[in-house]
Amino acid sequence: MFFTIRKYIASFRHYVWFLEGAERQSDAELRMLYIGNILNKNYIAKLAFKPPFREKYLGRFWLLNPTSFRHKLSKKCDITITDVKKVPVNGVKKPWLFIPYWIAGKINIDEVLMLAETRKKLKKDLKRIRKHQYTYEVVRGKDFFDDFYHHMYVPHIKNTFGNEARPHSLETILKGHENSDLLLVKDGQLSVAGEIYSYDTNGPKVLCLGILNGDHRYVKEGAICALYYFRLIYLKSKGYADIDLGLSRVFLSDGVLRFKKKWGMKMTSASDDGFLIHQLTLKDGTKSFLKNNPFIMHELDGFSCVCFFDENDNAAEKEKNNIIDSLALTGVKKLLCCELEGALPIKTISDNIPVSFEAINDMKNNCAVSS
Repeated sequence: MFFTIRKYIASFRHYVWFLEGAERQSDAELRMLYIGNILNKNYIAKLAFKPPFREKYLGRFWLLNPTSFRHKLSKKCDITITDVKKVPVNGVKKPWLFIPYWIAGKINIDEVLMLAETRKKLKKDLKRIRKHQYTYEVVRGKDFFDDFYHHMYVPHIKNTFGNEARPHSLETILKGHENSDLLLVKDGQLSVAGEIYSYDTNGPKVLCLGILNGDHRYVKEGAICALYYFRLIYLKSKGYADIDLGLSRVFLSDGVLRFKKKWGMKMTSASDDGFLIHQLTLKDGTKSFLKNNPFIMHELDGFSCVCFFDENDNAAEKEKNNIIDSLALTGVKKLLCCELEGALPIKTISDNIPVSFEAINDMKNNCAVSS
């Protein structure tokens, strides 16, 4: 009871940062006010800024409504982003834009095995697996899980995500290990990658994966591709039809989401909490940030992809085609193209929908973006 009350009170204290530097894609100046937790701030900063950038911690504030927060640096900001627990409906001056933190997804084993025979990118991955003659074994036992945690999982998470890393605790990994499996990818006798599957009434779920010593060389050689392929073979042999891939960030520029997309992930749900973008001014830095970071949005009628284009940009049509290519993600129903015009582009999200389509394997041949 005490812990619940303490957690509730703590929810009204918010960390605030001021960040400024060159926007990652355009080199244009970008100044941001971020209200939320440090891990989410680090993630957005990596998307938005080219290193090195400058950040100033402004403090922790008691706020009933964090979207109403104002600071003497607020007038200098091009964009304000706030962590919120759910999509806001009251108390926020529109226009605003809500982006979920996470989406969940599954794959159908038989469908992905069929894709592996026809999809060019997957065939290329399988070729790498054969080239390095990878094999796999499945083990159980506390000692195996402990070794995986310290020598694969934690080094891989820290090397891949840096200051965004939030690894599971060892206690979480070991919890229920008697009924979980650890699949190891073998290069000869050496285990170079691994992942843990937990099981419940909904079937298997990928809990976490890792690479030996976090060495990116094994990633380049196809060890993660081998994990994705061998999991299909192993879990199919156990009689399962689907695999829960866990959570992914919703930005299409995110490498993890792109990899899961390539291996046939179908989105199933989105988090209620997320990033709220407000106090936005359309300078070159914010335009480039929006244009280069399309994202998945969950609405009542399903998943949509939101992307921004500059009306005066001659490359807009090419960019739109690239967006469609990136949308080969089962479950996306609509493409919301928003032109960067007027005081704020967010005004056009609800009524500027030039194309609506069912997502299929080859979208580019089955839908067209209208100007």
